[in-house]
Amino acid sequence: MHVIHDKEKLVLRARRLTGQVKAVEKHLQNNEDCIHILQHLSACRGALNSLMAELIDEHIHFHVLDPKKKPSRAQTEAAAQLMEIVSTYLK
Repeated sequence: MHVIHDKEKLVLRARRLTGQVKAVEKHLQNNEDCIHILQHLSACRGALNSLMAELIDEHIHFHVLDPKKKPSRAQTEAAAQLMEIVSTYLK
């Protein structure tokens, strides 16, 4: 298993996401406006998708491509294309 690059940064992002989800729960308990809750849910989804994309990128570069060898141009391009598709899907 590899060590995740920027592990502390990713952990902080996960903690912020936890805080956002707790805020949604609080807004629901306080019977706040639907639009306000939907905006918070949208922010949660964006944060989750961003974290997912970053982890998928890590996975590609450490488990799909061999980090001990320099990838070929075709492998580098394929990895970049895959990440572009994943990023588009997660938006």
